[in-house]
Amino acid sequence: MKSTRYTLLFLIVLTLWGCDRSTGPEVEEATAEKQFVWNGLNLWYFWQSDVNNLADNRFSDDQELYAFLNDFPNEREVFNALLFNQDDFSFFIDDYEEFADSQQGISQSFGFQFGLVRPDAGSSEIFGYVQYVFDSSAEDAGLERGDIFTRVDGTQLTVNNFQDLLGRSSITLTMAEIESTSPFSISETDETVDIEAQILQENPVLVSKILEKSSAKIGYLSYNAFRFNFHGELNDAFGEFQAEGIDDLVLDLRYNGGGAVISSALLASMISGQNDSNIFASLIFNQKQESNNSHFNFMDEVPIFDENRDVERVDPMNQLSLNRVFILTSSRTASASEALINGLAPFIDVVVIGQQTVGKDDGSITVYDSPPNYNSRSNANPDHMRAMQPIVFKIFNSNNEDFPNGFFPEQEVREINYLDDLPPLGDEKEPLLSAALEMITGESPLARMRAPALFHGEMVFESRDLLPLDREMYLLSGDLEGSYIEF
Repeated sequence: MKSTRYTLLFLIVLTLWGCDRSTGPEVEEATAEKQFVWNGLNLWYFWQSDVNNLADNRFSDDQELYAFLNDFPNEREVFNALLFNQDDFSFFIDDYEEFADSQQGISQSFGFQFGLVRPDAGSSEIFGYVQYVFDSSAEDAGLERGDIFTRVDGTQLTVNNFQDLLGRSSITLTMAEIESTSPFSISETDETVDIEAQILQENPVLVSKILEKSSAKIGYLSYNAFRFNFHGELNDAFGEFQAEGIDDLVLDLRYNGGGAVISSALLASMISGQNDSNIFASLIFNQKQESNNSHFNFMDEVPIFDENRDVERVDPMNQLSLNRVFILTSSRTASASEALINGLAPFIDVVVIGQQTVGKDDGSITVYDSPPNYNSRSNANPDHMRAMQPIVFKIFNSNNEDFPNGFFPEQEVREINYLDDLPPLGDEKEPLLSAALEMITGESPLARMRAPALFHGEMVFESRDLLPLDREMYLLSGDLEGSYIEF
């Protein structure tokens, strides 16, 4: 009888203990921003299956998920904690309207791009040089490609202070000159330049010209971003090349960190003349998004986008049908630029000159706090402007080849070896272009013969590193709806 009482008492205690657990205090619901980060990455992230905390069965119910999310102070920290350890390119967006502007080349800028160079590995002091200037107050102030500056607002640039000094809304540059490269020495001049930051839109078609060398017509194009809203300008440049009947093309992508895949496919089509029956690039998504595995074909027409990112019209395409192209690169050439090289390689000869490229063979979409599939900006939560740009696909060419290690140049040329006298882009003596002209014509220009071989300076920073789209490759929302992509 005593045994029966103890058994009954044990069952009552066990039942009450279970009731206490099930009726404990509810976990506070995580913010909408934190929830959309987890939901969006769980659905789209390329490495979703490699991140334990993104597994479909990781949390038994919403309460467990909220408890996990609430351990982080904000949604950005949630995002960072959920990234795969080999992912260097996904990023969080604080304001998706500002980000959308940047995809169209609109941002606050001084109107020039620059590089920062450390001449001696043992020194913290650095100097800047102007890579190019576009229509802006910088141009009005007289800045030109190759100009050297050492101070900002009177303070010497160093590896520790440059982001603060150059992140201001107005700056005064102290100009300088390189006296010698072997040994290296630099001296400041009496000149200063005052520049105000402005909201500017940069046309990626920076320089387009035709050079005549050894009875050959050679087109040169400096193209600095794959921007879908400048397709008309790109087509116009190729219209001039086509009208002049150029024999070769030198495409300068040294300052091009990437952009829209559709623009990369378009440029490849203009160069090669391949028609839309040939594959430019194949896209592979995660297991949950296998239905989006697809490919971009080469194109026969030019989509012109309106301000809402819808195709306003299509124009006839100016195509060259070349059997080779010379591409100038730097250590910052990445993503959609590399996809162009990779996509063209099975069809024409691609000659790379400059430096090894980045090796970014993956791309992204913008993920919003909207109803699934989380890619609708028009239906995004109006209570906040947060978004994400996670890696969601890998890209391959028609031979199923990608480029995780980048592309190696057939001839290495470093721009910073020529800062004592850096010609304008498109000038025949400009070092990278000079090397391309030598390959095309067999002539030996003087520019590369004067290279200061003993200058071992290193690039430590470029102004494009500040841009959210540096080293980016992305799909437009219409791409996933099948506008110019085949599933």
